[in-house]
Amino acid sequence: MLEIFFQLLIGHALADFALQTPNVALGKNRQAGPPPGYDEAVHGKRQPIWVMVMAAHCLVHAGAVLIITGSTTLALVQFASHYLIDFLKCDRHYNVWVDQLLHVLVIAWIAVVSV
Repeated sequence: MLEIFFQLLIGHALADFALQTPNVALGKNRQAGPPPGYDEAVHGKRQPIWVMVMAAHCLVHAGAVLIITGSTTLALVQFASHYLIDFLKCDRHYNVWVDQLLHVLVIAWIAVVSV
């Protein structure tokens, strides 16, 4: 179980930090304004694509869980929980420290039930 937990933590670190670009970090947040330099006259009216960006970000996390555990069910749990946790963080219900604690708790639960 500890080995799977550590592997899941590595997957989380890759997905939440190394692979999350600034565009994804801002784009998944429905509260964020347009990116710096965005000109509607040039680029057109900004579309609310945060749902797609958030889903793509959460799919990366789900993919890590699927690769590590081999379980589509656990990958779906990871997708849904990550989406909800990040959504609430972006809406300022809590800060990044609570956000990361919640992610680690979900990862621990996944590690326990995957064995």
